[in-house]
Amino acid sequence: MRNIFQSICLAAGLFVASTLSANGQSRIERIEIQSENFENLIGVSATREMMVYLPDGYDESRADYAVLYGFHTFFEDETALFENYNIATLLDAAISEGRLPPVIVITPDFSTPMNHSLFADSPVTGNFLTFALEDMVPAIDARYRTIRDRNARGLFGNHIGAYGAIKIAARRPDLFGAVYGLHPVATTSTPDGMVTFLNWEEYFEGVAKQDLSAHWSYSLFTSFFQAFLPNPNNPPYFVDIPVTLQDGERIGDAALLNKLSESLPLIAEVETYADNLKQLNGFKYDWGR
Repeated sequence: MRNIFQSICLAAGLFVASTLSANGQSRIERIEIQSENFENLIGVSATREMMVYLPDGYDESRADYAVLYGFHTFFEDETALFENYNIATLLDAAISEGRLPPVIVITPDFSTPMNHSLFADSPVTGNFLTFALEDMVPAIDARYRTIRDRNARGLFGNHIGAYGAIKIAARRPDLFGAVYGLHPVATTSTPDGMVTFLNWEEYFEGVAKQDLSAHWSYSLFTSFFQAFLPNPNNPPYFVDIPVTLQDGERIGDAALLNKLSESLPLIAEVETYADNLKQLNGFKYDWGR
């Protein structure tokens, strides 16, 4: 995770260092903001939680600060970057050593009761993408002393969080100046592989029992379906499932698989929003394949 902060600085060159007091300590807050973008079918709360890192000197200073928004991956929430990856210690060290100017870091919750929102707008889970594009930054700017300029805002994430960071940056280069992704996933289209990846017999048994705990992949792929193949008329998970079983044979639904391949992969975002991405001060990712 240390590479995230080094890479943002090297790739973007976007942060303006302020003259800050060296007294005090960095601290972490947990906050809530209200959003009108979460009408949904599965109980996703319109009260969105975020963790906030405030650098050493924030309380004593009158300066405004650049802001980094960081996104978690599957099976995690807004606390993960702090509790699982010790991000506060890494930030403290990077700032103390002069590799990163003092910044505010925000980690919002993009999880759902099933698993993850995949940064999508969906009638099943709510409009997570719209929340990120319209609600997130104004709420932080209203609460903290921030530099209200795209050149002082960056996005980063790991795994599906990196996917989300790039997806958001691609749509709002007017709002964010740089993006870094640590191994973004769901980058290309391989929906046919889904047909053979899952144990569909066991998956459908879990759907019938409303218990998808038999394997980690079942909640994960149901998250995909809730994000990109929503069907409000098909409880309990309100999705169209792109595979059926006929006499024990797995049959992929071509229309649904095509819909998934057109909406999920990051490559489609990059192609559609290439001109927007070129407006960024920095766009960097590390991809380990």
